[in-house]
Amino acid sequence: MARPDLGDGYEGWQVIDSTPQEESDGQYRCGPTSLAAIKRGEIHRPYDSPFVYAEVNADTLYWKYQGERQPMKLLGRKTGGIGLNI
Repeated sequence: MARPDLGDGYEGWQVIDSTPQEESDGQYRCGPTSLAAIKRGEIHRPYDSPFVYAEVNADTLYWKYQGERQPMKLLGRKTGGIGLNI
């Protein structure tokens, strides 16, 4: 998809969330934001880039499985970083 409104380097695949739960600029929508911008962590781009970045960069939890009769133990949590694997 061509994106002359965003400048060079932001054409190609765009991210759209078809089920937004809140208003963005007065409308219920999310995107289209540039996938290239999201992969580079450019959250100051228009069209809900910060929201989309947050959607794909959630916390990572590390659990230890000790068998069927014992509860799983939370070992740690990692926040931040690009979790997008496209």
